[in-house]
Amino acid sequence: MKNKNKKNPVVSIVGGITAAAVIIGTIAFLTSLDETTNVFSAGNVSITLTEPDYNPDDAKNMIPYQEVEKNPKIQNNSSNEIYVFLRITVPVSKGTELNEDGTAKDGNTPKLQELFYLKTKNNEELKTDFHSEWIELNEVETGKDYAEGTTERTYVFAYNQILNPNEQTEISPFDKVQLKNLKEQPVPDTVTQVIGVEAFAIQADNLDGIGSEMNEDNLTQVYKLIK
Repeated sequence: MKNKNKKNPVVSIVGGITAAAVIIGTIAFLTSLDETTNVFSAGNVSITLTEPDYNPDDAKNMIPYQEVEKNPKIQNNSSNEIYVFLRITVPVSKGTELNEDGTAKDGNTPKLQELFYLKTKNNEELKTDFHSEWIELNEVETGKDYAEGTTERTYVFAYNQILNPNEQTEISPFDKVQLKNLKEQPVPDTVTQVIGVEAFAIQADNLDGIGSEMNEDNLTQVYKLIK
């Protein structure tokens, strides 16, 4: 990582994915899902957040186990090399997850858990997994202990290479989301659940005291400069 004694330009983008959800027994629906993309720039750092394969119409009236393509990518619009990060917020609720044959996946005791799986393209199992091009920064994530009162869980990812000017991240951390099948108390359709997508970037040549290797420890320190 390059070191110079200059202020670090930082930029962030927030793309909110919202959905009104109804969960009654073993049936769930999502409606009115909409994507917003906003671009902010600071100094000479500028990025754009997009989801090229996401179609909001595909997420209307979802049923349990249904998958929707969702692949956040970051474009470097500036003239500088940058480090880029994504923070994903997934709603958490209490319930008993069911397998496709109707049996309880982890026993019949309801527990706090995420309402969606985040999955790579070829994953057909009921589980979350990510592409290796993105490094998960466990230290700065929140809600992963599912303590009582938790309503959301965040994932934080760093791209495992510097993004050059006019380049876009080649792959997303995940390619699709899948709605879980939870058996729980009814949730009014006026309750809004949010899958939040935020992008962050910082100029790569202004980082003092950060190691050059693109590993979790070093990238966590870079992320802390932003957040």
